[in-house]
Amino acid sequence: MASALKRGCSYQIRVSVGRDSTGKYVYEVTTWTPPTGLTVKKEKAALEAAILDFERQVKSGRYLSGEKTTLLEFANTHWLPYAKSNLKPKTLADYCEFLEKRILPVFGRLPLAQIQPIQIINWLRDLDQKGMRNTARYRLKPHVLHLLKTNNITAEKLDIASNTNTRLRSGHVVSFEIACKVSSVLNFPIDEVFESLGMDDKLSDNTKGNYFRCLSSVLSTAVQWQMILENPCKRVKAPSQRGHEISHMNIDEAQKAYQAALNYHDIRVGTAIITLLQTGIREGELAGLEWKDIDFDKNEIHIQRNSQYIRKIGIVTGTTKTRSGNRAIAIAPDLIELLEKYRYWQNTEKARIGDLWQNTDRLYTQWDGSPIHNQTITKWNKKFLADSGFKYTTVHGLRHSFATLQIAAGTDLRTVSQLLGHADVSTTMNIYAHSLKTSETAAASKISKILRGEEIR
Repeated sequence: MASALKRGCSYQIRVSVGRDSTGKYVYEVTTWTPPTGLTVKKEKAALEAAILDFERQVKSGRYLSGEKTTLLEFANTHWLPYAKSNLKPKTLADYCEFLEKRILPVFGRLPLAQIQPIQIINWLRDLDQKGMRNTARYRLKPHVLHLLKTNNITAEKLDIASNTNTRLRSGHVVSFEIACKVSSVLNFPIDEVFESLGMDDKLSDNTKGNYFRCLSSVLSTAVQWQMILENPCKRVKAPSQRGHEISHMNIDEAQKAYQAALNYHDIRVGTAIITLLQTGIREGELAGLEWKDIDFDKNEIHIQRNSQYIRKIGIVTGTTKTRSGNRAIAIAPDLIELLEKYRYWQNTEKARIGDLWQNTDRLYTQWDGSPIHNQTITKWNKKFLADSGFKYTTVHGLRHSFATLQIAAGTDLRTVSQLLGHADVSTTMNIYAHSLKTSETAAASKISKILRGEEIR
């Protein structure tokens, strides 16, 4: 049933689409303005035609509510509840940050249907400008420091934390956000209150790509739910993703690192490094390991979870990165022996700490047995490499070391892919193309020797 109500020079047309869960009628609404110069009779006929057309659109599913729903409204009311139950916690946290930081301030007030490719192109161009990262730091000018002291302007008045206030008055640098707050309270431009140290950096291509993919994902959901006909991001060239070669260890470096880890003074760090080198698991997978995942009889480690720190939430335990990430990895007897020694050490610590120990069953924990922050593993790795005199290699670099050494040893690509927990063998091929090139060269040498009747070693 459709109806129309005159509102000034226009008409509000309503079409009922049924009742909601509370029994209340739900309507789709549009505004129709008649052309100027129509007689009363012709205006009435045109209104009836507009009502009929709108009703047909609604009943046939061709009416798109994105004509009036803004991106902000869609993101908060529709997309977010869906994302909370369908995205992994880390992905959800990243997307919410992307939306809040650089997407909704630009597109939030626009109706979904009014977001056009040219606007997205201009937005990407703006993201490419210098200063988008806000990495500059600010130091209070001396005369302003005197002003704060003489006028007894406290941290509370400046709306900043007491430790930030102490740093500010001690001549330490502060962020752009803090500088803006202080300048606003003092009612002076920021450049009159603070000295700017260093130019703001540009966003990386990968970061711009993350923002673009987030916007595209939200708009694709709107298309799927028939709120708009097309995702405008599909008509825009995505920012190029520039890969960078990850530093990893060669055979000689890996062997020396293994020996150094065996003799390292901190058994937690040494065991963690050797586990990474011998299994190639991810940082979050190592942080999520529990003792029940270690099969000491079958010499296997079962990777079943991922542990990550998420800003504003804390440490979150979730599923592995991909379905293939849930896997069993065969491990060598020397790692089994090392894990047994480490378990004995941990049980000793557990007895020493007593009731304060939290029984989480995790292999790598904080002092009281609680789950470890995955960034702690990064710190362990950095300290171990520095103490042992090795070049810096990230935890992810140790994963790459494992993969490249496996390929160099002749392990077939499908097995390497399964050990790494990649969703597809093609992922492994794309990442380790440089290692495969070396294998191809060796293979060419082998076939040449076979044809010449030479011995293959």
